[in-house]
Amino acid sequence: MKRRALAPGKELVWPEGVPRTARYEEFGRNAASVWGQLIHDEGSAHIAWSPEGNVLSERYFDDKGRAHGLEVSRHDDGTVAWQVPWVRGRMHGLARQFDESGRELLRTRFVRGTGVDLWVSCGGITELREHRDNLLHGVERWGHPLLPYEENHFLLGKRAGVFRRWNGPRLEKGYPRYFIDDEQVSRAEYLRARRTRPALPPARRQDDRRERPMHGALRNVWLRKDIRERLLRMPEPEDGMG
Repeated sequence: MKRRALAPGKELVWPEGVPRTARYEEFGRNAASVWGQLIHDEGSAHIAWSPEGNVLSERYFDDKGRAHGLEVSRHDDGTVAWQVPWVRGRMHGLARQFDESGRELLRTRFVRGTGVDLWVSCGGITELREHRDNLLHGVERWGHPLLPYEENHFLLGKRAGVFRRWNGPRLEKGYPRYFIDDEQVSRAEYLRARRTRPALPPARRQDDRRERPMHGALRNVWLRKDIRERLLRMPEPEDGMG
């Protein structure tokens, strides 16, 4: 990557693969970063830079505005933290996460926008989200996958299902909450809707317990050995947030 002056008195790294003739438009800046886009004949790139001018994240688009190419997020020192390939507007290929030393943490596959998005923090999986056609579709869990502190459900990008949040072993006050097509409804309304909309997840009282079975996708994704071992151990309730 070469450096190029994009603002008075400021040099920012010019990403590889972007023509030097690309036009720069700044979107904004703050103490942590400056971000904008580089526009050229074949498409554009959305880039964020650190205060030192190093690339923090990059995402590329084709001439029709569809995400196309390798999306990358970087650690502060410039090493890759996370990456996923896009093909004409859909995630397609291996999504990978790395630690600061460059060691791979996980690897999960997307096929034309469908797959499971995972995130590792503090040596364990802390986020799990199912996608279909690049939309949230299925379960979303925050915290350890077997003992999440929050669980939500979506159908093609809209909130649709039972939303739960726990404080220790018990549900937080006000939960569970029920959603249909992004609108919150009562439990009675939700149960009536399920009679004609079987795609809505069930609303079983036993599912109010915090413990969860292993998500099927986690058996197939590649995880670093120590992360896999930690995944298989049920944590104590106080290990979760909330």
